[in-house]
Amino acid sequence: MMGTILAALPSVWFAIQTFADVLAVCWFGMWLGLSVKKPDLATVWTIFFVLILPSPFWFADMVLDLVFVIWGATALQQDFRLVLSRQSDAPAPLPPQLLLPLPTAQRAHRA
Repeated sequence: MMGTILAALPSVWFAIQTFADVLAVCWFGMWLGLSVKKPDLATVWTIFFVLILPSPFWFADMVLDLVFVIWGATALQQDFRLVLSRQSDAPAPLPPQLLLPLPTAQRAHRA
């Protein structure tokens, strides 16, 4: 009986760790995606900060996940309207310019 419990502990720890990693990636990633100037890099930064950087510190990985969850959730809840208002104040992108015929093509066409 005791051997079964001891054999199951690593699986339970892995499941809890994976769940904490998923929560940290979600909350921290949402906050980064809304707050950084280049949202394309938010995914890379999230994976680096939440999954890769804490890897050598396996004993503190769960604590760091908790820090990332609290940081991301708090910042997202507090700054959500501010971030969206900054994005809506940005000038609208210019429409793509139509392709204009080259001047040499116009001359050849007129002749």
